[in-house]
Amino acid sequence: MVVQAVRGPIKIRGSVNSRDVDRLVNKLLALPVGARNEVNKALKRSAMLVRNDAVTSIRDVSPSSGPKTRYKPRRPVRPALAGFPPNWDEGILGGNIKAVALPAQLAYLVESRAKYSRPLEFGFNDKKGNRHGPWPFLFPALEKNRAKIRRMIASGIKRAFLRAAGKR
Repeated sequence: MVVQAVRGPIKIRGSVNSRDVDRLVNKLLALPVGARNEVNKALKRSAMLVRNDAVTSIRDVSPSSGPKTRYKPRRPVRPALAGFPPNWDEGILGGNIKAVALPAQLAYLVESRAKYSRPLEFGFNDKKGNRHGPWPFLFPALEKNRAKIRRMIASGIKRAFLRAAGKR
């Protein structure tokens, strides 16, 4: 699993560094477009599963230390305790979680484009050096669905080779 953590947005890219996987990907890329689409559909469903679970974890209310008041605009909020997904506030975080196709690589990327995604997912130190967070939302969604994703992709690969062989 490769994680790109840049200042602000975070991106989770599922990949495995292995010669066998590289050979399989090269075989899949050599298949006719219709057969490749079977794998692409499975990858898209997998990415959307992770994305939707991440958004759902934010929408579900996490344990909180109690109500607080935020300003600009003034509103009551219930900040989540560290170790739990952040609670829904204005919808910016949930609205910025995307599943992006990388067609040249036969891959999908699940990313959060909100500039404060990285500090939420991994935690941060304030100016005084105090540690805050983390409030993970992407990694738990990926881990929760790992087995299901493997099955979905394996099924898509099987359908692709069957289609290429003319059996489907």
